[in-house]
Amino acid sequence: MRILQIIKGFPPALGGSSNQVYLLSRELARLGNDVTVVTTTSMNNKDIRGFSTGRPFTLRSTFPELPKYEVFDGLEVFRFKPVFQFWGYTLNPSMFNFLITNIKDYDIVHAHIYMSIEGDMAAIITRFNDISFILTAYDLLSVRRARSLNMLKRVYDVTLGKHTLSSCNVAIALAEENVK
Repeated sequence: MRILQIIKGFPPALGGSSNQVYLLSRELARLGNDVTVVTTTSMNNKDIRGFSTGRPFTLRSTFPELPKYEVFDGLEVFRFKPVFQFWGYTLNPSMFNFLITNIKDYDIVHAHIYMSIEGDMAAIITRFNDISFILTAYDLLSVRRARSLNMLKRVYDVTLGKHTLSSCNVAIALAEENVK
């Protein structure tokens, strides 16, 4: 089976969700699946030009020098450089083009992170190509965040988020607050 994992930031040295994607992908490959990881060159929400929760406004990109393509522990990894960020949303036309061009090569697409353009792109493209889509909701904004971020999340939930969730064959919530 060919499985496409989509996440913002990889390899697993980041910890958190990228580490979970690495462990899951490595195990899926060990079980005989062909696993590809599509990710960004960003390693955190402070290294992309634009607005973010980590730093209100960043003028300069500070991407680390990571290869655009590599085979990492038996996993094929493609990295794409985002152009601009608006909170959790990263404008990444080259990743979008890759997904449109190559999505039919995969049996399952698994996006990791709700409220991200990567997950939304996967939802749209898999729906049009009748490919199984799994979404794992890592890194959700919680009610403990600033009111403006909660307002953005509520708007997202009833617009793109609703479409993304309705496109899933499986949605995985990792905490009770993610079920809402």
